[in-house]
Amino acid sequence: MSSRRALSRCLVVGLLALGVPVGCGEDPEPPSTLVAPSKCSVELSPSTEPLMANGQDTLVVTVTLRNEDATPLSGRAVNVQVGSGEGFTLLQEKSLTDNQGRNRVEVRATTPGTKTLSVSANELNGVRVYLSEVTIEFR
Repeated sequence: MSSRRALSRCLVVGLLALGVPVGCGEDPEPPSTLVAPSKCSVELSPSTEPLMANGQDTLVVTVTLRNEDATPLSGRAVNVQVGSGEGFTLLQEKSLTDNQGRNRVEVRATTPGTKTLSVSANELNGVRVYLSEVTIEFR
């Protein structure tokens, strides 16, 4: 091995030992942290069964936040607000999304009728992003 080649290998090893990144090209761009509404989902469970307005039947609303690359966004505030209807309660254990970008809200009713929920999320800077409006029926 030539002395020049040995010297360049020693230099690279020395730089790596010092924690200096050695490589080609630019650093990859970090993934976006912005909520992409078209990549997010709002799922209802049960989705088709009639729910009774007895204060016990529960509809679960699962909101999943993702960025433009469909990467889940954790630690984000999810807002589920009453749009219309009366006699129902929202139970939300945590207001922030988990590691899979999910947040769960339970809905129960004591008065029959159509209920409307508005679902949104907060960006890191506090700007609210509208995701969906959910209409549910309790009998």
